Amino acid sequence: MIYASVPNEIHKEANNFKGTSAKPGSITFSYTQEANPQWATTYVTRPPETGDVFIFPALLQHWVAPYKSDVTRISISGNLSYANRNKFPPGHF
Repeated sequence: MIYASVPNEIHKEANNFKGTSAKPGSITFSYTQEANPQWATTYVTRPPETGDVFIFPALLQHWVAPYKSDVTRISISGNLSYANRNKFPPGHF
């Protein structure tokens, strides 16, 4: 995921946020999707900056906290796949 534009209004909103969850506009990656008990879920949250690039496995659960600022954040995402997978050593994938 590439963050092409993260307006300053989102950063201001995040800096004024008083809650305990992810700050507005932040991206969160969860590493244990069905943890029991729920508090055992491991996650990383980061407020993105313009120009940030995140590369992560497609199956990794991720989400973005909503923001209320009347601006547009532009992010670009896609999936990569390996060509000629049969040329890699056995067990590579």
